[in-house]
Amino acid sequence: NTALCEKIRKVYGDLECEYCGKLFWYQVHFDMHVRTHTREHLHYCSQCNYSSITKNCLKRHVIQKHSNILLKCPTEDCDYSTPDKYKLQAHLKVHSELDKKSYSCPVCE
Repeated sequence: NTALCEKIRKVYGDLECEYCGKLFWYQVHFDMHVRTHTREHLHYCSQCNYSSITKNCLKRHVIQKHSNILLKCPTEDCDYSTPDKYKLQAHLKVHSELDKKSYSCPVCE
């Protein structure tokens, strides 16, 4: 059993979260993960009461909630727009899935 634990730690890292047991290689990733359990937020929005554990989460919040910049869907005849590039990427997948689902009739071919 000890040998198995050592092999697992070699693959996944040796910093273990005391809350959930997840393993990490890097201290910075470990520290950030632990803050998800302790709810220790270090980054605060200057425009509202939002706080986050990472700068990137705060930056995304500011763009989504406090920015007038909208990213528009480039697909013709689609009016979708959002301030969030990840939501736009997810939306674009809808269009590509619709394209994949356009089936042709095997009888007519």
